[in-house]
Amino acid sequence: MSATKTGRLTHDVFACAQKVFAELGSGGDLQAYKESLYAELSTCPYISGLERNPRLAVFYKGKQLAHTVSADFKIVNRNDIGLVYVVLLKQVSPSMQLEFIKLLYATGCKAAVILNFGKAAPDFSRVYVPEEVAIIN
Repeated sequence: MSATKTGRLTHDVFACAQKVFAELGSGGDLQAYKESLYAELSTCPYISGLERNPRLAVFYKGKQLAHTVSADFKIVNRNDIGLVYVVLLKQVSPSMQLEFIKLLYATGCKAAVILNFGKAAPDFSRVYVPEEVAIIN
């Protein structure tokens, strides 16, 4: 799945997040942002599937591990699947973005949205697994 294929999915998430930010502003309660975002995503006509706090399988060399990881939301728009993470930070660092890429790679998902409500202005970003990825620890 390329960035263009997930563009509609992430666009819809950003639109919903903008509505939440307009209503709640920045720096509030993390759970309030998550519940408000869930309410907005639930009404989005282009999102066909929405799951709160999904447990995601982790794969190693094509085999599923017993260990699972979680996201705040798993969203589906037709055949596109994305993950959503809501944070309250002064800044989303490049190392944190790399951690999200590693998480995507391990779960087989191709895109994630990081919604940072911790800054005075909306700070929303997309993270993708590159077509060819080599992750070295």
